[in-house]
Amino acid sequence: LGDALAMVLMDRRGFTAEAFGLHHPGGKLGMSLQSVRDWMGDRPPAPATVPLTATFAEVVSAITEGRKGAAAVLNSDGTLAGIITDGDVRRAFSRDLAGLTAADVMSPRPKVIGPDARMSDAVDLMTQNRIATLLVVEADRPVAIVHIAELMQAGYVS
Repeated sequence: LGDALAMVLMDRRGFTAEAFGLHHPGGKLGMSLQSVRDWMGDRPPAPATVPLTATFAEVVSAITEGRKGAAAVLNSDGTLAGIITDGDVRRAFSRDLAGLTAADVMSPRPKVIGPDARMSDAVDLMTQNRIATLLVVEADRPVAIVHIAELMQAGYVS
């Protein structure tokens, strides 16, 4: 009965899930309502990037230095062309590596999310597509990479 009264009172006062999450940002609901931009913070680490013409060795080096298991592949104007993940690198070893470029190895239509999307949407996108990395893109330019291990560590995913 108490829960029912609380629900009616919340409805009458216009108290939404978003308002609850705003007042309790550390809880499960608050975390899921948080935006990707909020999660990234003011100064997100720059995502690992390589140009389309990067050699296979340069790709592996960028992924290793970026420590997120992926690198965004950029067109010459800096816009997103694709993504190369650890899995793409492993699959490339079945080919002749000599002369391979980022364009040869990349996935050309990566899953992306905008910085103003909710974190719950990011988790859903990664879960539904069974991917470990998600590019955060603003104005067709990668601004961050979200990795599932980070989300698990922060409590977004159990």
